Amino acid sequence: MELILDINKPFNLEYSLDSGQLFRWTEEKNWRVGLINDTVIKIKKIKSKLFINTSNKIDEKDIIRYFRLDDNLDLIIKEINKDECINNSIRRFLGLRLIRQEPWECLISYLCSPVSNIPKIKHNIKLLTERFGEKNEFQNNIYYNFPTPKKLAEASINELTACGLGFRAKNISNISREIYSENFKLSNIKKMKYNLAFSHLNEIRGVGPKIADCVLLFAFEKLDAFPIDRWIARVIFRNYLNKISYKATATSERIALSFEKYQEISSSMRKYFGKYAGYAQQYLYYNMINNI
Repeated sequence: MELILDINKPFNLEYSLDSGQLFRWTEEKNWRVGLINDTVIKIKKIKSKLFINTSNKIDEKDIIRYFRLDDNLDLIIKEINKDECINNSIRRFLGLRLIRQEPWECLISYLCSPVSNIPKIKHNIKLLTERFGEKNEFQNNIYYNFPTPKKLAEASINELTACGLGFRAKNISNISREIYSENFKLSNIKKMKYNLAFSHLNEIRGVGPKIADCVLLFAFEKLDAFPIDRWIARVIFRNYLNKISYKATATSERIALSFEKYQEISSSMRKYFGKYAGYAQQYLYYNMINNI
């Protein structure tokens, strides 16, 4: 199926896909390729138009929803543009949007992330999908749907470990079995307020506060979530010490935050940036990693 969408609003496809939110999108010549709801998507943007080829019929509303083109980015930018640091990030990467991810895939993807880096996370998820996901052929290429809870629940620890997951394999096995047996329902989280949803996700072995915030932001519409990793910690300690109650030292930005300290600092940043704090976080993060 071929689709052309005219996008008369701020949207940069590359910034949005490359900003660390996602781990399965790839480049093929001048196209970006990924999967939305088990449909292979090839997409490129030329001026104001999105050109899209798909393996199955897909509604343009699904594209709009996935890339959050229904968000009023002009309003969001106005809300979060509070200081020189965020203003510089916005001016540099205007058009970056959050991606509205499928909760199950988002959770498992971020459970692959502790003590890792983006290239390794991508590689491990690639191995996981190739081993446990269904094949999806499109334009003479083979892609893989994300594995279902049933598939991962039935996988042995050794099989999961063979995907390069190491200690993460047990955590992924545990939550897969909990979700497949319906002892843990991801659908309940979207209905919860941020604080309850944050606590609920942190009950999952291997999650922790940063992963919880990433999943809440990218998959559960908690746009005020403010994930803090080492890059965002550097941004905060260099630019926002006056917004948090934290006695920083020369080595603070290199020290892992305790659960309580993470909550304290994240809460301060959420209060400062408001209901779209997650957008602020993403602009600050992308600017930081592009200054390395």
